[in-house]
Amino acid sequence: MTNREVAPRTESRSPMDVFLNGFFRRELDRANADFSREPFSYDGNSDYDHLCYGLVREAERLCRLRFGNPPSGCQLQRALALAEFERMRDRRTRRDQSLWRSLINALTGLFRRP
Repeated sequence: MTNREVAPRTESRSPMDVFLNGFFRRELDRANADFSREPFSYDGNSDYDHLCYGLVREAERLCRLRFGNPPSGCQLQRALALAEFERMRDRRTRRDQSLWRSLINALTGLFRRP
């Protein structure tokens, strides 16, 4: 593993953290949310911000039902940021793979004999 790669830290994550991360990833994918499509909101009043506020409330409710206690604000913030990071990394990986595939196809087409 190089210095630029980020290894997921699963050994120190609680079941609630794993649940929150999965919940946020699933719901952000379902809503097709992408914070980079909107201008940066200094007042926290963008569509993405409202979606995240609703997801945080829903995640807190589900954690109360499933685990018997609510998650801390730090757990919610960390899980949401990690979910966005993983989604961004996955999009970037897919984009890079398709770029390399296109490049290889173009190069093999150049060196084929007619």
